[in-house]
Amino acid sequence: MKLTVAELQDLDLPLEIMAEVACYCVGTTVAALSAKHRSKRLPRGHADSLSKLRAEAWWMMRQVKRYGQPVSYPEIAALFGTRHTTVLEGVKRYERELAAEVAP
Repeated sequence: MKLTVAELQDLDLPLEIMAEVACYCVGTTVAALSAKHRSKRLPRGHADSLSKLRAEAWWMMRQVKRYGQPVSYPEIAALFGTRHTTVLEGVKRYERELAAEVAP
């Protein structure tokens, strides 16, 4: 089941649950995408696919407005055990991929 950003926002969930729902929508879990799991050696293609899933989940969370503001990069980073700059770059990368899919 894939929720839209608007549907995710309408649920009005705590951040921890929102992160799990966003990950579920992209087919994984927060634990699978967390920093402690990334430290394991993974085959190149597998690591790339996890990176894309992580960026999509972060992007979804970033689209949700809480108190009129997007969920902050530091809040998302804390949930995934990473730095806010990593989340920022992941979200930007995902937005570039979305733009490339739309452009002819």
